[in-house]
Amino acid sequence: EPATGMEPTALPCLDDLTAHACVSDALPDDRRATVIAHLDGCASCRELVDEVTLGKKLGEATTPLDFGTYRLGAMIAEGGMGRIYRAFDTSLQRDVALKVPRSASPAMMRRFEREAAITARLQHPGIVPIHAAGHTGNGTPFYVMRLIDGRTLDRIVEVSTAAARLALVEHVVAIAETMAYVHD
Repeated sequence: EPATGMEPTALPCLDDLTAHACVSDALPDDRRATVIAHLDGCASCRELVDEVTLGKKLGEATTPLDFGTYRLGAMIAEGGMGRIYRAFDTSLQRDVALKVPRSASPAMMRRFEREAAITARLQHPGIVPIHAAGHTGNGTPFYVMRLIDGRTLDRIVEVSTAAARLALVEHVVAIAETMAYVHD
């Protein structure tokens, strides 16, 4: 909810990882400025950052999440199972994608770890390879993948002409072939 007399910002509310990154000065300067502007107008996000700053979340002590040699950046995607962040691999000096589960429930953690193990065994051009997997100091699982820059699928299918839609058929076939490989 915005503070009195302020317009809500365009940034969506912060998740735990962004709040931790904000408190531990792990956000890039341009992202940090956007987050601070959002915090000015969002009481619930200020409360989350205050909880992280004071070292407590839901009454339990917590520390900023440590991803080892990976420096966390902005969230770039979100799905039913997890959130994907742009990250920087400080040991190999490259940008990567880092995925974490959306929830800390034990069932979600098991599903997430199973997803990582299965995906790591798959070798197909339509599947993003996993470089590494691990756990933060508090036990949160994560895995690291090749970072794919480009347009998202929902942006690609935003075509207006019949010819443009027809040109997408080869991509639909490639997706179907990848899904068939995964299910085999």
